[in-house]
Amino acid sequence: MKRVIVSLFVIFLLGFVFSFGRTGGSADRETPSFQQSLEDQDESEIETIVPGPKDLRQATAIYVFLGWIWLSIGILIFFIRLKIKEVDRLHRLGFFSEDKA
Repeated sequence: MKRVIVSLFVIFLLGFVFSFGRTGGSADRETPSFQQSLEDQDESEIETIVPGPKDLRQATAIYVFLGWIWLSIGILIFFIRLKIKEVDRLHRLGFFSEDKA
């Protein structure tokens, strides 16, 4: 029962990431070339650009990405723990010993 719940949660999360995680904001707007913007503006009019999300979709994409990273780290730690338990079990059974009967 626990495996089914975990599997459904992972499938739901993957669907959420692939449906809402991608942003298409850069394809929607056209940016002028750097030379044109410098020619059009005086030195006093040049504004500083502060990096950050421009809208709610980009902000959500950042949190989805961070969630995806932490989830993948957790899943990798889970699989490493399972592998370590299996190796410990094989070691207790004497699978790696030189004297196999």
